[in-house]
Amino acid sequence: DVSPGAVAVMQERGVRHAACIDWESQLRKGAESFDTLLLLNRGFGLTGTPEGLRTFLQLAHRVVRPGGQIVGDWREPPCPEADAVAATERPSDVSTRDPTNPPYRQREMWVQYGSTVGRPFQLLDSTFDELHRVAEAEGWHAELLWREDDAYATCLTALAGW
Repeated sequence: DVSPGAVAVMQERGVRHAACIDWESQLRKGAESFDTLLLLNRGFGLTGTPEGLRTFLQLAHRVVRPGGQIVGDWREPPCPEADAVAATERPSDVSTRDPTNPPYRQREMWVQYGSTVGRPFQLLDSTFDELHRVAEAEGWHAELLWREDDAYATCLTALAGW
């Protein structure tokens, strides 16, 4: 985890290999390899920026075995005009996304519990079309697993030769 406090709690609860690290330094090591990386609860968004997403996808080749996958969920940036239309008034299979809206949204976020406030971090939202474009450029095949409103799940499969 990136939070020293979270690592301390894990250690108190018996986790033997808890470490305070960020995804980029772990991927740069490339010491272990995996069949699948699972990024739940908008884990792709923790890449923070469009450049951070590209860096993550490049470095993930070091730890994902050939033919391996990255599976995760994400949210598309909000559509200002869609906010004015109640979700119950539009069919779920019709996109209200204006193609002229930016493909990304970056926000500064933090976690708070009681009076304890964590360090701010950047959270990135992306359209599936943009993720697909970037993933293909970085050696991953992107498949849309499901979509509901602005949320979607995707599977990125490592392409041969990367």
